[in-house]
Amino acid sequence: STSTTPDPNSVNNTNVSQTTVVKAQLNTSYVNVDDGVGGVSYDKPALVLKNLGATVQFNFWGTASHRLLSDEGTVDTGVKAPGTGFSVVISGAGIYAYHDTLAAQVVTGKITGKPTFTGTGTNRTVTWASAAPAAGYVFDVKVKTPTGTFTLFTGTTTTSTNYTADKGPGTYMFQVRLRRTSDSAATAYAKSKSFTI
Repeated sequence: STSTTPDPNSVNNTNVSQTTVVKAQLNTSYVNVDDGVGGVSYDKPALVLKNLGATVQFNFWGTASHRLLSDEGTVDTGVKAPGTGFSVVISGAGIYAYHDTLAAQVVTGKITGKPTFTGTGTNRTVTWASAAPAAGYVFDVKVKTPTGTFTLFTGTTTTSTNYTADKGPGTYMFQVRLRRTSDSAATAYAKSKSFTI
């Protein structure tokens, strides 16, 4: 926006028009955090990322300070004053539920990073992260098949694997979460698209 109207306080007037240009960054999603009922509101309370490794930038507005914290600790903005921002890269699949620890009521927002797969027929490569998890974190990976849900990995730091769909004809889907090893706090499981054999 451009402002050419003088500030009522003459000390602040420089007789120069000021322009602020905000340019969206590639592979970045934005969540505006503002004051609301119970102390906080989010303009995108259920954000689904287009790909793993995307950045989420929180922009803080309103009159109150906020601190967003996810259940497993991946998202922790620290205390942020109005007019500030915070960015975090979501590299692993999961449903990251966060809330404002300074708000009077718990208002939950969610960021979903979904696992993906490539391949055809019974041979697939499933990817659940763009990078290995931070120290102290692991992934739990399941596959839902026509005959039930099976655990592929518990507590892995790998980011992908090859999978052979050998449970017969029908629909398959991968499910992944990120888990903190110190206390087992975890994201909810995020689901991939399904494929049929």
